[in-house]
Amino acid sequence: PRVVVGFAAETQELERNALAKLRDKNLDLVAGNDVAAPGLGFNSEENALQVYSASGRRDIPRGPKAVVARALLALVAERLA
Repeated sequence: PRVVVGFAAETQELERNALAKLRDKNLDLVAGNDVAAPGLGFNSEENALQVYSASGRRDIPRGPKAVVARALLALVAERLA
């Protein structure tokens, strides 16, 4: 089994753009983050994600990037179970 995950680093219309990637690239999950948000994303030690799938959205709250990454991996593991 596999889970195909895409990423959407967006500065505006995060949900719309992430859902378009999910559909257009036939992904299982797309992890979106607002790189325009102060203190998140690039050049920061913290991040937060909105993870979209065909069944809805799950939010990973703001935190250290390693913690956010583990939470994303946990969502992937759920899909593999």
